[in-house]
Amino acid sequence: MPEIALRVSAIYNAAIDYELSGNAFGAVLPAASATADVTTPQSVEIKAQMGIAPRWLALGGIKWVDWSVLDVLTVQNATSPIATTLGYEDGWTVTAGLGHAVTEDLTVLGSLTWDKGTSREDSSGVLEAGTQTDRWGVTLGAAYSIADNVELSGGVSYSLIDGGRNARGESWDRGSVFAVSGSLKASF
Repeated sequence: MPEIALRVSAIYNAAIDYELSGNAFGAVLPAASATADVTTPQSVEIKAQMGIAPRWLALGGIKWVDWSVLDVLTVQNATSPIATTLGYEDGWTVTAGLGHAVTEDLTVLGSLTWDKGTSREDSSGVLEAGTQTDRWGVTLGAAYSIADNVELSGGVSYSLIDGGRNARGESWDRGSVFAVSGSLKASF
């Protein structure tokens, strides 16, 4: 809807089944041929943006990934199967932000993101396996039109990743990630 700059998109990615083959290596056994069947998860993502005032946009999105389909990975080999419990649960990512056209040539954007960890917790809050905990992030970006067909863009992102511990006895502190990106785009 052009008068309020409303745009909504929905994206579905289907699950894909794979039949893998190769070699398994171990500390006790020599290399042996191995196979595994695995299904990658399906996902659904919905994004929306809407004008809220002149030159301002509200942005939002939600994504679901069916990680729980990857509960156990079993590798078949000549001697005995090797099973790894992954203990995944479904993943959710939620994003909200604001965009502002400062001038005809300069646009800025800020957003907040929460990404739910996909490692399954037991009743006491200990992860059954893995280390995928929640992530919170903030992103600031800008795009500047140098000419009609040339755009310079870039941004910074900072994320906090929760600490935790799992049933394997592993533990980790809260961590953070800082990223910087930039690009120059020309169209002909």
